[in-house]
Amino acid sequence: MIFRKSDLQKEIVRLVNGETDLASGFLKESVPVSSKAEAKSICSALDTIYERRNDSTQETRHILYSLAAYFQHVDDEGAFEVLIRDGLPRLRTWVRDLTGGSDIDPTPVLFILKILALHRQHEDVEFIAQAALKPVAEDEYMWLIIFGCFDAEHPFLVEMINALRDPLPYGLISIGYLDMANAAALAGKIESHPFDTQAGRNKLELWLSDKDEDNFSYAQSATAALPFLE
Repeated sequence: MIFRKSDLQKEIVRLVNGETDLASGFLKESVPVSSKAEAKSICSALDTIYERRNDSTQETRHILYSLAAYFQHVDDEGAFEVLIRDGLPRLRTWVRDLTGGSDIDPTPVLFILKILALHRQHEDVEFIAQAALKPVAEDEYMWLIIFGCFDAEHPFLVEMINALRDPLPYGLISIGYLDMANAAALAGKIESHPFDTQAGRNKLELWLSDKDEDNFSYAQSATAALPFLE
């Protein structure tokens, strides 16, 4: 029997071989992964691109980002199981390398952290916390999206909050963490707000007194925390 590659598998091959147009963006992200074979092709492609991890070219970053994006669009249970079992460990390797000090572009790795947060696996709380505390690209907007994935229904919301209580993170990581904690407190998911400490109140006061209009959203996040402080 001859097994023909699906359109998605062919696209993955073109992607890894550098035969796609970088200027066209990530148009293929919306194509769902619909079979175990396609999921396995993604895993194989991740192995290939990992071998090029010391290549910091834009093309390598694009390929890693695009492969990780496929994890957001899965419409087959078997494919989902393959990506959870075999795909996520491959993504975690990039996070482990970056937090361990390897010279890797953090931009696609932040996107990987978002994918990990979306898939709600217990062990990824530790990976995200390690990246936040290092910190990895502390002023990147993606951190707001990563912590935004930990909504009131996330099974490890409280554990994620507790992992970063002390010390509190810095930069936009801290703002994303604050927004997540505010939402959790409002939903009654936590008994004490992580910013209800001297260090936390100092941060809130700093944001509330900042006269830079570009940072007024930080003051809004700080204001939202006030009802939960003793």
